[in-house]
Amino acid sequence: MTDFDGTMTSGGLTMASLVRIIASTVDRPVIDQTGLSGFYAVSLRFLRFPSPAGSSPTLDEAPSVFTALPEQLGLKLEPATTTGQILVIDHIEPPTED
Repeated sequence: MTDFDGTMTSGGLTMASLVRIIASTVDRPVIDQTGLSGFYAVSLRFLRFPSPAGSSPTLDEAPSVFTALPEQLGLKLEPATTTGQILVIDHIEPPTED
């Protein structure tokens, strides 16, 4: 489960499930290259919604997901380029009547 503040606790989570949660947090594709299988107990606290620009984080404010993953779970997000299929809709028209 992920709370609104970015605290996530799970008694049994696969890496695939964790990747989906992280991808929705960073709003970009994330690919699991850990090679880990099975279920893991996970407790992760991260800042789900960053502080407004110009404001200072409070002492009890959680770190970003990029900082929290290595510090709390020993996992690291690395930028990479890969190939994939993308569906592009470049034109749309209303259906014609029969």
